[in-house]
Amino acid sequence: MILTIGYLVTEATDVWLTTPDGRELAGHPLAYDQVTGFGLVFAEPQAVRIFARRDFAGAWEYLLEDALFATPAHPHWSGCALIDGRGRLVGIGSLLVRELTAGAEIDANMFVPIDLLKPILEDLATRGRASRQSRPWLGVYAAEMTGKVYVTGVAEGGPAQLADIREGDLIVQVAEHDVATLPDFYRRLWAVGPAGSGVPLTAFRGGMRLHLNVRSVDRGDLLKRPQPN
Repeated sequence: MILTIGYLVTEATDVWLTTPDGRELAGHPLAYDQVTGFGLVFAEPQAVRIFARRDFAGAWEYLLEDALFATPAHPHWSGCALIDGRGRLVGIGSLLVRELTAGAEIDANMFVPIDLLKPILEDLATRGRASRQSRPWLGVYAAEMTGKVYVTGVAEGGPAQLADIREGDLIVQVAEHDVATLPDFYRRLWAVGPAGSGVPLTAFRGGMRLHLNVRSVDRGDLLKRPQPN
């Protein structure tokens, strides 16, 4: 059953539902409540298949160790719920991604597993942030191409910009450890120490080898926060 607003289906004789992948399914109005305005439409349930569970690295210094990947993709993925067969919430939609499966590229959604919330929920609700050691943040946007990590941009006024890291730089080492993938880069970065630590980077720019030391910060300290009333 699909919950909608009742005036959309009042006195309707035909109801067509459009799925995220563009297919149209027939439905029929099941109920309309005059008091609240709610309406119910019945349709065959549309199953979502989780086809992968693995790490996901984002360009914005983000690494999720156990992301869920599902298809067909939902067009309104941001914040949408992933529900299992028992009606339990198992993930929150984060991104629309292109994935390679069975030799073909498909649209899919990446979901953050809800299990990651349980250990930090109380802290988030009472303190506004999780009580864990803050990771060092550089303000680098990066991409992985052919086994190499390239800088695709830097945050305005961030540590990377202040250390003269530039778009197009090839990052080859963090603290003298080779990095060839985004997960490598992030794990080596976060292993250096807490936010505020100096992060030694080795990079290439136009064939020139550079040794840079970036003074990291706590990303959370730079965010605007609501003022208490």
